[in-house]
Amino acid sequence: MKPIDPATLAARAEQLRAQMLENESICGRLQPRIVSCDPAGPSILLSFPVLPWELNVNGVLNGGISATMLDATMGTLSYAISGGFTPTISLNVSYLRPVPGDGTLMVRATADMAGRSVICLSGELWDTRAPEKLLATAQGVFRNLAPAD
Repeated sequence: MKPIDPATLAARAEQLRAQMLENESICGRLQPRIVSCDPAGPSILLSFPVLPWELNVNGVLNGGISATMLDATMGTLSYAISGGFTPTISLNVSYLRPVPGDGTLMVRATADMAGRSVICLSGELWDTRAPEKLLATAQGVFRNLAPAD
């Protein structure tokens, strides 16, 4: 994986987050906030408030919403690494515990491998009130459709 400039990583991540919020996509409705970008991983950390419309009938976060948070975070990192469109090829989510129906969630995505055609990432989701307890994990593969440098 070639190194990426910290300012470039952060600027690209913010650019994609702004686009999500602008067009009122599902990712924008999740109200993501960038907490940190680490070019050494590279990795990115996003926070998401748990909102009432995201809950299932049992009062916990719907599993599809958890998966979307993981996918959006990993997608933001793949975009920030590549500088262009990186659609999801595959997403494997493991649900470890029910996600409480309130509070704030953190999702960290880390790049495991970034090649010319695919980017492989890992994701972790936890509640800010219990950061030591993972609630879900994911592995994703994203197609790199960004123009070559």
